[in-house]
Amino acid sequence: MKRLPMDVKATPFARWHDAAVVRDGDAELGDAVADTILDTISTDVEVTIGGVTMHLAAWRDPDHWSSDWATLLGCDYDDASERVWSILSGAVVDT
Repeated sequence: MKRLPMDVKATPFARWHDAAVVRDGDAELGDAVADTILDTISTDVEVTIGGVTMHLAAWRDPDHWSSDWATLLGCDYDDASERVWSILSGAVVDT
């Protein structure tokens, strides 16, 4: 078994939704609720992995946040997602 150690810190949540977005054909309505909440708070949750701290949204979708990653990691925009993958895979440890 392997683990990916991390430290999670939540800042005060500033925004809330009063409804989940449900698309035609959504089979798992609970997932729609969870996705709506995670999308709302994911920039308010800081996660540190391998000594690098970034908000949860950026860890979930490094391509979307590649300019933020490039600034943080001091790398080229086009190399950011690969660097994030390297951080994640490098942090995995055997248990």
